[in-house]
Amino acid sequence: MQTAADQGGYVTAGQILRCGVGAREFADAIAAGRLIRIRRDLLRVPSGRISRFDDLAQCCAWFEGAATVSHHTAAELHGMGRLHPAYTHICVGAMTRPPVPRVAVHRRFVQPGEVGVADGFRVTTPARTVVDLAAVGVGQLALNEVVADGMAIGRLAVAEVLAAVRTSPRTVIERVERALSAC
Repeated sequence: MQTAADQGGYVTAGQILRCGVGAREFADAIAAGRLIRIRRDLLRVPSGRISRFDDLAQCCAWFEGAATVSHHTAAELHGMGRLHPAYTHICVGAMTRPPVPRVAVHRRFVQPGEVGVADGFRVTTPARTVVDLAAVGVGQLALNEVVADGMAIGRLAVAEVLAAVRTSPRTVIERVERALSAC
């Protein structure tokens, strides 16, 4: 199933049933081991490879392709800063409860140019991640470090960060400009 491949080997029961699989066929696939139940309504295709980011793929799959890893978690994935998030941060446009504890849901639609794909889940681009962090009020020193690390490892360029922040509120723009000038 292509959906499982796109979601790190995970699918929801709803996705399977909407593909035309009947309830009996669905139950048989679980009994035969062609689908492995991970938690309520979340399943894994046994042929899917397990990565070190499996927890992120599971979390995003739960939202049926509508979630994007973002904010603190995205910065960590990009190797920018040392935020050590206690929660998995995701952006989701719809009002949906997180499937597991320790998930911070940011209610926002991510535009196609603001997202990339990593190991079966979506993640905000480094530039969008900087804007998101500035908008949620991460400390200025931490934001400076995220930007400096992104520049040092080649994940960020000044022009792309300025382009990403240009439609943001003035306070966010100023915070990002301060972080850029600290590099």
